[in-house]
Amino acid sequence: MGRLLVTHVPPWSDVDAVLAEARAAFGGPTEAVAQGAVYDV
Repeated sequence: MGRLLVTHVPPWSDVDAVLAEARAAFGGPTEAVAQGAVYDV
């Protein structure tokens, strides 16, 4: 299984809550992307 990279989280949203929901749905490694970071996919 791969990992889930969460993008486009609105600034008024709670990133931790969005990540918790994504982790529950995906079941694997999940992280919020950082602006300017580079990810190997």
